[in-house]
Amino acid sequence: MKQNHKWILYLLLSVVVITPVQAQRGLTLDECRRMALENNVRVRNAANEVEAAIQGQKAAFTNYFPNVSATGMGFNANKGLMQMEMGPDMSMSLLKNGVMGGITMTQPVFAGGQIINGNRLAAVGVEMSKVQREQSENEVRLTVEQYFWQVVTLQEKLNTLRTIEKQLESIQKDVETAVNAGVTTRNDLLQVQLRHNDIACNRINLENNLSVCRMMLAQYIGLNVDTIEIESSIPMDATPAFPHDLYCDHTNALPQTTGYRLLESNVRASHLQRKITVGKNLPSVAVGVGYMYDNLMDKSHPFAVGFVSVSIPISGWWGGSHAIKKQN
Repeated sequence: MKQNHKWILYLLLSVVVITPVQAQRGLTLDECRRMALENNVRVRNAANEVEAAIQGQKAAFTNYFPNVSATGMGFNANKGLMQMEMGPDMSMSLLKNGVMGGITMTQPVFAGGQIINGNRLAAVGVEMSKVQREQSENEVRLTVEQYFWQVVTLQEKLNTLRTIEKQLESIQKDVETAVNAGVTTRNDLLQVQLRHNDIACNRINLENNLSVCRMMLAQYIGLNVDTIEIESSIPMDATPAFPHDLYCDHTNALPQTTGYRLLESNVRASHLQRKITVGKNLPSVAVGVGYMYDNLMDKSHPFAVGFVSVSIPISGWWGGSHAIKKQN
């Protein structure tokens, strides 16, 4: 039983010791990029904007189909809505209560191009949201890379300062021995101590800057700052390409940028918005059918109806002309 207890104690101690080591495993640049794209709030919001734009496109597509609506009404008055005097001491009261209802289906035939241009505008909105998502991902990658290399640089500088501190400690001991032996003056010892204090001050500043950069990196990749450690060893194949290998003519590079593509989409969207504004001031034509029912005089009266509606904005052209100029 004692041996079993010892094995259980050794196992618990090994778990306690191994867990911090696993939590402090080194993160590579690729892992930081991947975790940032998965956990960063800005990237998630951009993905939500894409989904919202897709739903808006689907909503615009429903305008191609007929609009079906149903209405119903029932009433009961304290006296008839129609009062008729038939003669002396003779009167008739009608429509004291009743029920009315119906269902109609309307299909737009011509709406000034608002429906088709609205669908085109929704498609442009989806395209713009995808470009904006790509832009957000690129900016998050760039920011993560900047913080990653800042952490690596500060860690290497910190290692250098610690090495210098050890050398200064050794030099200080040698100078103290020389001062005690009367070989050198105490002024030399004070200069070494002053230099040691300067290095210690620089080390504290580097440690603070390193802590801030690690916190910023942890925020972007969605981890706790106490659980991350950067892999500072850089493989040889990770050396970046030379600038002349990355060179691209500006006329070819410009259309590939997300900012330029967003501007192009914005121009197309502005043209479509102008067409929609013009369409609002054009006549609209719609056809429809309906089935109606009423029971106003204690008698059922169902009937069907077909209709054509034409709407011409006459006075609307006054404000519409200014709206078109605004879009132009």
